[in-house]
Amino acid sequence: MAALSPLDLLRDMQARAQKNAAGLPSEEEALDTWTGVGFFVGQQELLAPLNDVVEILDPIECTKIPSVKPWFKGLANIRGNLMPVVDFHQFLHGESLPQTSSTRVVVFRDEGVNAGIVVSNVVGMRHFQMDERSERSESLDAGLKDFVMHAFQRSGEVWDVFSFKDLAQSDQFVQIASV
Repeated sequence: MAALSPLDLLRDMQARAQKNAAGLPSEEEALDTWTGVGFFVGQQELLAPLNDVVEILDPIECTKIPSVKPWFKGLANIRGNLMPVVDFHQFLHGESLPQTSSTRVVVFRDEGVNAGIVVSNVVGMRHFQMDERSERSESLDAGLKDFVMHAFQRSGEVWDVFSFKDLAQSDQFVQIASV
C-alpha cells in the first residue's frame, strides 16, 4: 500500500468526519420552539420573551425622585445610562416584598422605553414547543391580566407570558407622579 500524502490524509479524515457527523436540527424544528425567561412576582410564575429581556441584574442603588408613586424606586445609572426602576410587586399590589438574595431586576427595552422591574426571583430560560401554547392560567393575578395574553403549559404547570410592551404602553405604568 502506498503512503498517503499529507493532503490525501486530510481529505480522508474530512470524509470520515462528515460521514460520522450528527446532522444539525432542521430549520423547521427551530421555528417551532419558543424561548422565554422565567421569573416570579411574589408567587406568580411568569415568562417574558427572551428577545424582550435586555439583562438581569442584582438589586441596584436608585436615586429617589420626589413626588412619585411609592412603587417607582427611582433612577439607576446602568453603564452610563439612566434607567427607571419599578418595584413590580408594589406596582401590582400596593405593597413591597422584602428584598432577598433571590431578588433581581429584569431590564427591558421597548420602543424607546428602557426600564427595570424588581422581581422576586429569576429562574432562567424556559423552552417550549409552540403546540404547548395555551390560554392564560385561571389563577392569574388580577393585576396582571392586562399584561398577559397567553401561556405555555407542560406537565400540568402553566407559565403565563408577560408582555413588557403592554406594560410600557399602559397609562398606569407611565403615570409615575404622585397625586
